Amino acid sequence: MNLVPLCQPCHYSCRLCNQSSTCLSCNSLLNRVYNSITQLCDCASGYYEDNSTRTCIACSFNCLTCLQASTCSSCNSNTLRILNLTTGVCDCPTIGYFDTFSSQICSTCHYTCYTCFTTATTCTSCLNSTSRTLSASSCVCSNGFFDVSNQAICSACSYKCLTCVGTSLSCTACSITSHRQNTPNCNCI
Repeated sequence: MNLVPLCQPCHYSCRLCNQSSTCLSCNSLLNRVYNSITQLCDCASGYYEDNSTRTCIACSFNCLTCLQASTCSSCNSNTLRILNLTTGVCDCPTIGYFDTFSSQICSTCHYTCYTCFTTATTCTSCLNSTSRTLSASSCVCSNGFFDVSNQAICSACSYKCLTCVGTSLSCTACSITSHRQNTPNCNCI
């Protein structure tokens, strides 16, 4: 009596195999890549293995690799995200960036903001050394300073001005302590 050897099924992760647990190739359409150490097909970067369905499922958009859909194990440094070890989420840096919650890449805050939330111009704090003050979610120049286009640091108004706009000599309010009046020049009384 001749015994015919039975074919053994490949490991579920393999496309082709030469032994049941040694993959020869992986199915990239199923987001599988070859692991030369285990000789099996792991989930590709950005996917995790769902043990119940034995399929590779996409990680959250902000993860480079993950253990579960919303638990990141690493972040893509090109997106500026940093792994929060407490929550397992790839967060944007708190200073100078904000999360749109729809893009992998962290967005830059407006140049006037030190920190911001949800939009570039919704400031949550201002850097003190820029002579800016938080007012209604904006970092406006403090009294005695004016905004110079596209510069984070406010410039000082003339000694004649309490407040000014555009240039140091274009006063919008005169310095009371130096007995001056009549904007924009603020001449002596």
